[in-house]
Formats: sequence, structure tokens, C-alpha cells
Amino acid sequence: MNAPLSATFTASVAEPFVHVDERAVVFYDGTAAVQFERARLRWVHETLTILLDDGRATRTHGVHTLGGFLGDDGTATVYAFTAAHEPGIALAMPKERLIALRDALGTHP
Repeated sequence: MNAPLSATFTASVAEPFVHVDERAVVFYDGTAAVQFERARLRWVHETLTILLDDGRATRTHGVHTLGGFLGDDGTATVYAFTAAHEPGIALAMPKERLIALRDALGTHP
């Protein structure tokens, strides 16, 4: 019989990021993350489109809330939370980066 694998690896906290692929979009603020799974990708895309078109948005889908606003300085603030993770996360990014994120989400059915 083999002994169970046990290993420890050092790591450090990652910088804030947004990751999108065909399975999910993940918003990470450097401390916590909120994930929207594949079934919600279209809803996230629609929410970001509303935010970019109207300058603000807040939408809830089940236990997930996503929203944000555009600042006068060209910065977009995006916030996300779920009932499972309070109080949620917030990220700031240039509006152009938010447009690129929205466009990347639009490529996934």
C-alpha cells in the first residue's frame, strides 16, 4: 500500500485580475474571488454592455450580483458578489479594458 501524497509548496498572493475562458469568468481583487460559471457568461456580457452603454449597471441573477459604474476619468469600477461570499469584490480598470473584457465574453456562446 502506498502512503498518501503530502506536499507543501510556497506561494504568494496574486495581483488582482479578471480571467475569462469558455468555462467561466473570474474576478479577483487580490484578496477574494467571485466566479460566474459558463451558464452565466451571456448574462455577464449583457451586464457589462449595459454598464458601458448607460454608465452604470446593477443586475442580480439568482445569488449572483454584478454591476459597476464609469467614472469621469475614464475608469470603470466593477463589483461582484454572491450570497456565498460577502461582502464581495470591486475592481477598477480603464474603460478600454472593460470593453475588451465585454468583447471577449461575446466570443463565448
